[in-house]
Amino acid sequence: MKTHKILYKLIILILFISLSITSLSLYVHLSKEYTDQVNLLKSELNDIETNRLDVLSDSIWSFDEKTINLFLKSLLNNKKIVYTEYIDESKNIISYGNKKTENIFKKEIQLSKIVDSKEFKLGTLLIIADLNPLYKEIKENAIHTILYEIFKIIIISLLIIFSIKKLLTNYLEKLVVYVDNLSLDNLDLQLEIKNKNKMNEIDMLSNSFNTIRQNLSKEIVKNKEKDNLIYQQSKMAAMGEMIENIAHQWRQPLSVISAASTGVKLKNELKVLKEEEISSSMVHINNSVKHLSHTIDDFKDFFKTDKKKFEFLLNDTFEKTFKLIISQFKTANITIIKNIEDVSFFGFENELIQVLINILNNARDELIKKDNSSERLIIIDVVKKDTLLEIYIKDNAGGIPKDIINEVFEPHFTTKEETNGTGIGLYMSRMIIKEHMNGALEVDNVDFVCNNTPYIGAEFKITLPLSF
Repeated sequence: MKTHKILYKLIILILFISLSITSLSLYVHLSKEYTDQVNLLKSELNDIETNRLDVLSDSIWSFDEKTINLFLKSLLNNKKIVYTEYIDESKNIISYGNKKTENIFKKEIQLSKIVDSKEFKLGTLLIIADLNPLYKEIKENAIHTILYEIFKIIIISLLIIFSIKKLLTNYLEKLVVYVDNLSLDNLDLQLEIKNKNKMNEIDMLSNSFNTIRQNLSKEIVKNKEKDNLIYQQSKMAAMGEMIENIAHQWRQPLSVISAASTGVKLKNELKVLKEEEISSSMVHINNSVKHLSHTIDDFKDFFKTDKKKFEFLLNDTFEKTFKLIISQFKTANITIIKNIEDVSFFGFENELIQVLINILNNARDELIKKDNSSERLIIIDVVKKDTLLEIYIKDNAGGIPKDIINEVFEPHFTTKEETNGTGIGLYMSRMIIKEHMNGALEVDNVDFVCNNTPYIGAEFKITLPLSF
C-alpha cells in the first residue's frame, strides 16, 4: 500500500509551481537587466554625440589629425566600446580597435560644421560596442540567481512538506490503514485520530467518518432484520404452498381409505361381508397409509432447518421437487419437459429446491391464466459449461410485460394481488442463489419452438459455480 502517494504528488506539485514561478521571475529580471544595460550603453553613446563631438568637428575642420586620433583613441577608454572609425567625405578612413560583426551595438553619427550659418558635412563617425561582456555578466548573474533560488525552493519545499506531513498526511495514512482493516465484522471499531489542535478539519473528517460508520452499522442491522423477516415470510408462504400440495396429494389416498372402510362397514351391516373383501380392503387401506407416510417424509425433508452443504445429483433434486408440487401441475394439465444433464453439485439442496419451487409455481400461475384448450408447457434444461452449472426454466405463457420485467426480483413486487400474492418468492430466490450459492438468477422473454410450434414465454436462468 502506497500511503505516501498524495505526499509525493504534493512534493512534485510544489516543486513544479516553485520552478515555474522562479523561471518566470528570473526571465523577467534578466530581461529587465539586459534592457537596462543596453539603455545605459545607448545613453553613454548619446552623451558622446551630444557633448563631445564639437571637439572632433573642430579638429577635422582645422585638419588637426593628431587631435582626431587622440579623440578616437579616447573613446576606447570605455570598456564597452571596441572599435571607432572616422570616414571623411573623400572616403578616407581613420580607425582604432577591433572591428566586430557579431553581438555588437553599432552607432553611426553624421559629423558637420556650421560656419557663417552654413553647414558643411565633415564625414561619419562609427562607434561599435561589444555586447559579449554584457551577455557574460547576465549569464553569471543568472547562474547565481538560479542556484540561490533552487536552494530557497528546496528549503521552502522541505518546510511545506514537513508541515503537510505533520498536519495532514500522517492523519490520512492512519485513516487509510483504518479503512483497509475495516470490515462488516468490526464496524464497531472507533476511528481515533489524536490531534493536538482540536476541532480542525481532520477532527471533522474523523467525526464524519465515525458517524457514517455508525449509520452504516445501523442500516446493516436493519437490513438483516428485514431480510430475516422476508425469509420467514417466504418460508411461511412456502409452507402454505406445501400444505396445499399435501392436501392435493392426500385427497386420493384418503378417498381410497374412506371408500374401503365405508364399504366394509356397509357390507358388514348387510351381513354380506366376505373375508377376502376384508383382506382386500385392508391392503388398499395399508397402501394408502404408506403413500400418506411417504408424502409426509418428502415434505419433512423439505422443511429441515439444518443448513449443511453436501453433494447431490441434480436429477434427484428435481425428482424431490416434482414430488412436492406435481399434483397441482397435473390438475392444471401442465406438461413438464425435462432435459436434465445428470450433474453432481455440492451445496444446499433444500434451498435450491425452494428456488425451483418458487420459479415453477410462478410459471404454473401464469399458465393457468391461459385458455385450457391451449397446450401448457414448462421446459427445463440443465447443462454443464466448463466450471458453471446452468439451469433454464421456461414456459409458454406469453412472457413478462416489458414494463415490469426489471422489477420481478424486487421485494414485495407481485402481480397476484387478487390471490394474495406476497411478492417475496422471486426476491428470496435471487437472494438464496446470490448470497448462499455465489450464483446468479436472471429472467428474460424468449421465443422458442417445441413440437414444431412457436411459442413465447419467460425464461429463468440460474447460473451456479460447480465449486464454491
